[in-house]
Amino acid sequence: AIDAFLIRTVSKAKGGKSEKVVMIIITLFFALLGGVMGLYEEALAFMPFAIMIALSLGYDPIVGLSLGLLGLAGGFAAAPMNPFTVGIAQSIAELPIYSGFWYRLIFFVIVLVTTLMYTFRYAQKIKADPSQSLMSDVNYDDLGLDTNVDIELTISRKLILAAFVAAIVILLVGVMKFGWYINEMGALFFGLGIVSGILYRMKLNTMGEVFVEGAKSLLYGALLIGIARGIMVILESGQILDSVVYYLVQPLEYLPRVLSASFMVIIQTFINFFIPSGSGQAMVTMPIMVPVSDILEIPRQVAVLAFQYGDGLSNMFIPTLGATMAALGMARVSYGKWIFYAWKLLLIHLVIGLFAVVVATLINLGPF
Repeated sequence: AIDAFLIRTVSKAKGGKSEKVVMIIITLFFALLGGVMGLYEEALAFMPFAIMIALSLGYDPIVGLSLGLLGLAGGFAAAPMNPFTVGIAQSIAELPIYSGFWYRLIFFVIVLVTTLMYTFRYAQKIKADPSQSLMSDVNYDDLGLDTNVDIELTISRKLILAAFVAAIVILLVGVMKFGWYINEMGALFFGLGIVSGILYRMKLNTMGEVFVEGAKSLLYGALLIGIARGIMVILESGQILDSVVYYLVQPLEYLPRVLSASFMVIIQTFINFFIPSGSGQAMVTMPIMVPVSDILEIPRQVAVLAFQYGDGLSNMFIPTLGATMAALGMARVSYGKWIFYAWKLLLIHLVIGLFAVVVATLINLGPF
């Protein structure tokens, strides 16, 4: 249903200013997948269509990755309400779930706008002179993507899209007004799957088979969370955690609060290379960072922000994150070319994240 919608949108927008509108819509779509629903690996299913859309509009696969991967990574990192990073981190910090939403939303918009500007700049450059493309030496036919593919936007698919949008609205209301978390969100997504199957007129057996296939893709993430929790059990039972906190605080306690908060972002970014799972990293680091922030008189909300930006902003870059490398493989973009293209945006986003943490420290962003 989503593929059909994207194809229909592109077919109406080739040429002129409407191309930018399409690029904005695609980037926003991926940003919302990461920033609201907390998806990352699961969004890979839509990545080939982001690449296909870029090629259909006359750009190269790097523009497609900018629309999809950069939109996804930016949305995931600056998420207003990602349940698997912000939600878990705030629950460990004993903060009200999704408190500080307004502040994160501001920087979500800033990250999204800078990502789009970065993409537009490169897209316009290669449109004016195709030889400027970093992919000028690659035959796009090898990608195996048919840019002339057509999927009919049937009534059933329109209804499924409507159900998808309705689920996002229900999710926002449930979380913000009724304090929903993992159980309620899981039930909502499960219900959306059933409703989508009914709208698509699937047989019950087919719905079950499709559900099992989808559940298989979640096993990797579940194992990572279990292993990360195992690490925490060892640290707590072995009474190692107190020593870790003590020695981590030592270099920070001689710094001003704002520098200490900024240094937390750098620490989390470094850790993200070794623990690229957002939920796994939250389980490992937040029990350490929360007491550190208390000792340094830094609001716990700031510690969550430092984790969020440190964990997410480098996702577009780190080779240990399987989903990022898989996206590059889909577009046949070498890691070296991707680094050459994206490193400036990574620095821009890190500066934005550091600025957000500094301002939050100065205003004592609450609660506590």
